[in-house]
Amino acid sequence: MADKYSDKLSDAQIKRILGFKFNDWGKLSKEFLELSGCDKTTGEIRSLIRSLWETNYNLMELLNAPEYTYKEELRDDRIQH
Repeated sequence: MADKYSDKLSDAQIKRILGFKFNDWGKLSKEFLELSGCDKTTGEIRSLIRSLWETNYNLMELLNAPEYTYKEELRDDRIQH
């Protein structure tokens, strides 16, 4: 990786990126992470996992933010089951 990106990133940046650990997503179900919700400010529908990647919100912030419908979608889904 260092050879491939050394012209774009410093050694310190490459070392930091390689140190990131992406795990523990398995504790959340696929169904939950793919829950669709609406961004009320844009009208865009997207999955919870996509919003986690594309916004600066964490999981609890997305679920409780008034500009997203994830909490309502989750509540409606639980009522139907």
